[in-house]
Amino acid sequence: MSTIRWLPDTLDECMDFWRLHLWVRQHPGLWTLDQVYARMLEINDGPPTDADLAVSTRLSDPWMDGIGFLRLAELKGDLALEHDERFLTALIGLEPGLQLPLMRADRELREELVWGMLRQEGNRGVSLSSSDRSATMGSGRAPGWSRTLAACADEGLIDRDRLIDALLDMLAADLPSARAGWHSRTLRLLAMTLDEAEARQGALCALMSSPVGPTVTLAVRQLTALSKAGRLDLELFARSCEGALMGSKANALRVLGVLRDGLGAVEGTDLEPLLGVALSFPDAQVQRAALGLARDNVTASLLTRESVAAIVRLADLDPLVVPEAREFVSVGAVGDRPDPGLVPETRDEPGSFLPPPREVGDLVPMSAEDVVGRVGVLAEKAQMGLEYEALLAFLASPEFTPDALEPLRPLVRHLTTRRFGYERMLGSLLQIALDGGGEGAENPLAAGTAWLESENMPTLLRERIIEVVGLVECGRRYRLLATPTDDRGAVNPLTLVRRALDNGDAAPLPADLTQALLRVDVEHPDCAAALALVEEQEAELPAAARIRLALTGAVRRRAEGYLSSLSVAWEGHPAYESRSGKPKVARDGSPVYAFFTPRVVGADTGATGPELGALADIASASGDFTAHRYLYPASVRHFAVCLIASQWYVLDSTQLTADCYRALCEHGGRWDSLSAGLLGQAMGEREVESRALGVEALAALVARGDLAFDQAVAGFEAVAHTVKLNRWAQAFQDLGNVDPRLALDLALALLPGLERGRTGIGQLLGVVTAQYARAQAEGWAPPLGEDLVGWLGLFRGSSQAAKYARTLKEMSQ
Repeated sequence: MSTIRWLPDTLDECMDFWRLHLWVRQHPGLWTLDQVYARMLEINDGPPTDADLAVSTRLSDPWMDGIGFLRLAELKGDLALEHDERFLTALIGLEPGLQLPLMRADRELREELVWGMLRQEGNRGVSLSSSDRSATMGSGRAPGWSRTLAACADEGLIDRDRLIDALLDMLAADLPSARAGWHSRTLRLLAMTLDEAEARQGALCALMSSPVGPTVTLAVRQLTALSKAGRLDLELFARSCEGALMGSKANALRVLGVLRDGLGAVEGTDLEPLLGVALSFPDAQVQRAALGLARDNVTASLLTRESVAAIVRLADLDPLVVPEAREFVSVGAVGDRPDPGLVPETRDEPGSFLPPPREVGDLVPMSAEDVVGRVGVLAEKAQMGLEYEALLAFLASPEFTPDALEPLRPLVRHLTTRRFGYERMLGSLLQIALDGGGEGAENPLAAGTAWLESENMPTLLRERIIEVVGLVECGRRYRLLATPTDDRGAVNPLTLVRRALDNGDAAPLPADLTQALLRVDVEHPDCAAALALVEEQEAELPAAARIRLALTGAVRRRAEGYLSSLSVAWEGHPAYESRSGKPKVARDGSPVYAFFTPRVVGADTGATGPELGALADIASASGDFTAHRYLYPASVRHFAVCLIASQWYVLDSTQLTADCYRALCEHGGRWDSLSAGLLGQAMGEREVESRALGVEALAALVARGDLAFDQAVAGFEAVAHTVKLNRWAQAFQDLGNVDPRLALDLALALLPGLERGRTGIGQLLGVVTAQYARAQAEGWAPPLGEDLVGWLGLFRGSSQAAKYARTLKEMSQ
């Protein structure tokens, strides 16, 4: 055996298929197909069966016997399989070490089967793109179908032209990008000659309209090489290249270069639409190349200056290109845009963004008539939201009878036996309401609370559910005080007092009372009437003193004081060099961080009393954040710190999920700078949905006056060092489409606090410069502050960021 104990030295030492396939791949030329098949028979205790094909169709793993074993068995007469789609898909997973020897020995494989294999898209478990990277790696390190087919073409085993055509046909078949990558990589490995590319110009031109970026890049590169050799059909190219102009920057520049080199071969009428597309490309270099193409055609009298001016007028030009465009088409030909730095006398301010006012809706109590339907919907997610609150209130209310839940018995059985987490907990709660506890349980209350201990939820909510279970178990009826009366999660103050009076001499449930005092809306018009009723009925009102404190705002003031003491600290995690493994450092010696994680500071201090103790329980709902949303509906700040403490990076791909951001944006409480910082985080997320939620919520909150502009600036400044600026650039561009003034004012306020060397600063500066140019053209551009002008003046060199900084600075002068 080898010095590595599990690595065999000879074929006979291969004790399983994994070692066999590894040895075959590492020892080419030291074995024959007959020897390998004989060893396979020994390992498998006989030939394979038809059933093995079904596995090879779905999975490709070196531990399995594999399709190579099946094909060798066919060649030896030990197995007969139908060569259908399943077989051809399984053939994709043929062991790399067996591919070339089988292609040499198996005529049917190389003349028929392999061509059928190339037409297979594959599936999640078996596909050419996922199983073969040999085209981009050394042949010795990673043999695979790409290099096998190339070697077969070189040896004359298969026709090279047929192989190229087959690969091009599959690229034209509109495969998903994950599948098409293998075909384009293999074509690059084959390195088509000029003669081969010239004979396939039509197919290559058609590929420029593909939605798959690598496919377009492959076609553009081949056609560019033909252009340089003077063998390109430029008219065909011009009719086909529009898709490539809307793709990557590199492809757009190559296409414009081909069109410029072929001056005179394309009619002006065919060129004008392409110029319109190129001038709208979101990059200054591409737009400048398009202007160069237009200038050459005007000089050659193929286009008129007026027609180019009309195209430029409709284009959304980058600020770096605007001066050059104006100079080319002459003053007045571009439209009504003023020269940089000049503000017209007439001001055309953008219309104010007016979102619809937020309407507060009443929460409809659950009743015997609708409990079946509403619980059925609730069971789909079992979130601890408003519907759960309505269910708890109904189960404890005088109107409840177990008969109302009888139609739900099949659902209860399903939830308690086949579901987990909150869904099983809901089923157990309903079972207790129906039968008084678990089947065979001596103590129904104990049976009803055991499953609660393992659920990750706020302690106050757990205690409230236990209180309701106790009521149901003993048949006692009670009006829950904490049940929300509107969709914000707040409780009407007059309703709170009336509920307490309806309960008579019954002592208030501790957790229920605490939650009610945190939810009571002291700003409601009924608050004065509620206080008067407390004074009038104080003798009959249990816990009158605590309710009075809540109605006078004392509980809220304590809560707000505690929440204002909370802060968020961001901890950076170092980025490391891929080769040395050492932490990365910037040019100034400061550490470079890969990502940041937040830590809530102050939650464990100063939380005295039941109300503040409930607010301090911020990290106990990793499964369902909805429970935290309605715990203190008056303030978004509390919900924001709960999300930070319990939901951050629950999924590796995102800081907070889109559902978290949606719940935050829909919160009906007061906003401040800390909660506004999460809007900045949303605008820096990778998911478009999260960025859109942040943009729309920010615009609506500022427009309605629910979030002050200064608080928005402070919130964004606090998180600016943690977000990716290229994503902020996209988000601010979207915000400019919703509320141009807010987008520009906020960006100008944030820029001086950003590090000039950060990745993405050029993109953000490009967006801000374009928005400032538009504002200047419309006459409402604000003056730049001294700190911003000084910050812009620090940029040096010829980078895109420096060019945008100089352009923006010059505009304000």
